[in-house]
Amino acid sequence: PTTLTLKDGEIVCIPFHPNPKAIVRAIKTCVTRRTKMLTLHCAVRGLKISPTRVWGEGISLKDIPDHVLCLLGHYHKFSELRPKKVWYLGSMIQVDASDSSFDKYFAVYDSANEKEPVRFFPTHGPKFVAMDVEELSKPFMEHMEHLIRGNFITVKSIPTHDLPTFGEVERKLREYGARHVEFAITTQLPLSPPKEILNTTRELTPAEIVQTYVAETETPLDKEKLVEVGVQIMEETVQSVVEVSVDADTEMDFDPETVEIH
Repeated sequence: PTTLTLKDGEIVCIPFHPNPKAIVRAIKTCVTRRTKMLTLHCAVRGLKISPTRVWGEGISLKDIPDHVLCLLGHYHKFSELRPKKVWYLGSMIQVDASDSSFDKYFAVYDSANEKEPVRFFPTHGPKFVAMDVEELSKPFMEHMEHLIRGNFITVKSIPTHDLPTFGEVERKLREYGARHVEFAITTQLPLSPPKEILNTTRELTPAEIVQTYVAETETPLDKEKLVEVGVQIMEETVQSVVEVSVDADTEMDFDPETVEIH
């Protein structure tokens, strides 16, 4: 722990420690009536960090003296724990896609400002943005550029007309300043086998099954590559060995030499 001396008081800074009791002891030892600001890196027990999850570890909010302002690090989302007194500052930039709906801040502390000693200002780091790319035209991309430029983009859907490749979509987004592009595409097409497969009266080879299915499927992906990989998976599945284990004490009523497994 470190104490910074001001003209009109003190700032106490206590770093992370894996044992919450050690942090509580440091607070009791270092914080005095002259302490105006306390900075901590620790969990606060009972903090609700999601609709279904509450922190069960850490110090108690009551362990932070009422007379000090306190800025906390550890939890990555901005949160006010004690009105106008205790805050989790959170990370200064979005860490991953789970932060996509949360603004990020930095704090300015002015010990001479009795009315508003701590002020929070939004940061302008890269954000995680999920978006539908409705078209690749210049007007659309310019309209969406404020969401694209400098950010991590997750593409939820691509145009259904002309079916651009993922590569074409990524190149266009990077042209308009995307920092990184990934795809989370879900198909709205029914995943039922084509009629040619259902109505056949002869046994199809794995290659014929995959070729027929892919031929009937609308997809922006490379169909030749899909067939190649699909056939490989089918052949591995058909040729896989099925093991039947029987308890040694169980009396078998079938001949394992002739049993057929379908």
